[in-house]
Formats: sequence, C-alpha cells, structure tokens
Amino acid sequence: MNRIYIAIYALVSALIMLTACSEERIVYSGNDSVMFADSLHILPIQNNTDVFDITISAMKASNIDRTYAVEVLEQKSNAIEGYHYNLLSNSVTIKAGEMTGNIQIIGKGNNIKLTDGIGLFLRIINKNAGSDLYGDEVLQTKVVLKKACAFDLEAFTGYCTFTSTYFRDYMASTDMRLLKTEIDPLNENTIIIRNMFYNGYDIRVRLDDENILYPDLYMDQEQAIGYTGEAFGTIYGNGDLMMSLLPGATSYFSSCEGFMAIYGLVYVNGVGTVGAYTNVLRWITDEEAEVLKKQGY
Repeated sequence: MNRIYIAIYALVSALIMLTACSEERIVYSGNDSVMFADSLHILPIQNNTDVFDITISAMKASNIDRTYAVEVLEQKSNAIEGYHYNLLSNSVTIKAGEMTGNIQIIGKGNNIKLTDGIGLFLRIINKNAGSDLYGDEVLQTKVVLKKACAFDLEAFTGYCTFTSTYFRDYMASTDMRLLKTEIDPLNENTIIIRNMFYNGYDIRVRLDDENILYPDLYMDQEQAIGYTGEAFGTIYGNGDLMMSLLPGATSYFSSCEGFMAIYGLVYVNGVGTVGAYTNVLRWITDEEAEVLKKQGY
C-alpha cells in the first residue's frame, strides 16, 4: 500500500513540475461542443495597435476553465503572420461559468494596402470541439484584414474634381468641374458642395462613419441642383431641377482615398424624372487646383 501512495505522490509531483516548467497551457480535452461565433470576421485595420477579438462559443457552461488550441490554416491563408498580423496567443480560454472566450489578433496596418485582399483561416484543433448539429465546419472561421482610415470631416473640404454621367446627357461640353466644399456650420458631419452642377446651386450631404468599413452618405432632403431653363433651354414645372439619392443604391465615401460617390435621381417636381446619374468627387490639393484653373477649369 505504501508503494502505491509513493507512486501516486511521484506522479502528481511530476505533473506539477511539468506544468510549472512548460510555457504551453494545458488544453481542455473533455466532452463539449464549441465553435467560432461567426464564420467570417472583417477587421478594419487602421494602425499597428488595434486589438480585435475573435470569439469562440461553447454550447454550455462548465465549472472549470477550458482552453482550446487554435491554428492558422496556412494553405488557405494569404496573410503572413508577423507581417500582416500577429496572434497574441494560439489558444483561447473559456473561463468557468462562462460560455465564450476570445482569441486576439492585431493587424499590421502599415503593411496592408487598400487594394489588398488579405485574409487568414483559423481552426479550433481540440479533438472534442465542434458541434453535433453543425459538424466540423463551425471549427473554422475566415478573418479578412481590410485597410481602413479614421474619419476626418476636414478631409472633405477644399477643392475637388467633379465628374458625372449627367454631363454626357445635358452638359456635353463639360468633362469635369472644379468645385470647392466647406463644412456646414448648422448641421453635424455635413459638407456644402458649392455650385455642383450649375453656378448658384449648392448641395449638402451628410457623412455617416458609424461603419468605418462601409461609410454612407445621405442627403436629408431633395435639393435643387439647377434651373430647367438653363439646363434644357425651356422652363419645366416650377423651374427647379431637383436631385435626391437614388433609391436602392448606396452612396458612399472613402476616407482613405478622399472621394465620394453619389448616386442621384434627377427630376422636376410635377413633371417627371430626368434620369439616374453617378456623381464622383475627388479631393485634391490647392496646388493641383491651381494647375486645373490654368487649364480652364
């Protein structure tokens, strides 16, 4: 009997020493169903410091901590660890009494370009993980690293070039207009586009950066862009040529690239629709604007 106690004591001591000397965490191997909370994560990478959580969820709580190993599927990934991103750990822990845990990732914004399609695949490799209902598919998730830039309303003020498909139909002699914009002092996150289509007619648009990856812009009401007598040579209706955002199309702007796309519906109240047009504004420097002025814009 003493020999049995001695053997058990030696075994426990060895396990304690092994745990203390190893930097790797003990991976939970009990029966459980665990999965990634989402199959796709799109991360807005602005710099090299933002930390993002990739959540793993358990089907039930446990009275002990559970740690699961996570690996990068290199063959399916084109993002390079250490260059495009860093994983802060290759395991995730769901604490006792809880049902979720996070693996953390940092994107390397300086090494990600706007045109890059960079991503990686993560997989939970614990043999008892997974879902009886959904199978092993929930053990994987795709992480897309997308370049993003902080929103600055000032970046959308000053000189910009303006092109529109409207020019083709009703301003054939115009290939581009040089415009100037400024912040609307009365409305939050709104800019005034001076003389957008025709001189004397300004347009106000509101920029919404709540979703940094897919920012939207709005026109809070229909606005006059010109006089039908000037536009068509004949007065229609009350003479106002109107524009509102085109239903079903999402107008947007890019803080990284300094441009906006406005999909507009042009019409005359009480008369009818003129057409749907794509309008693009790109902001330029004062020096670039001076060059365009000398060219007649």
